[in-house]
Amino acid sequence: MEDGVQAMRDYLAGLDIASPEHQVLMNVTAKSEVAPSIIKEISHYT
Repeated sequence: MEDGVQAMRDYLAGLDIASPEHQVLMNVTAKSEVAPSIIKEISHYT
């Protein structure tokens, strides 16, 4: 699973994620987010 996590981190690091128009509900935390840095960081948790 670690290989997949690292691959996702590497992929997300290359993306420019802008602020969303609507809040994004994060599956890991069950909280709404609008900050691109937080969305990018917790999008790959397992």
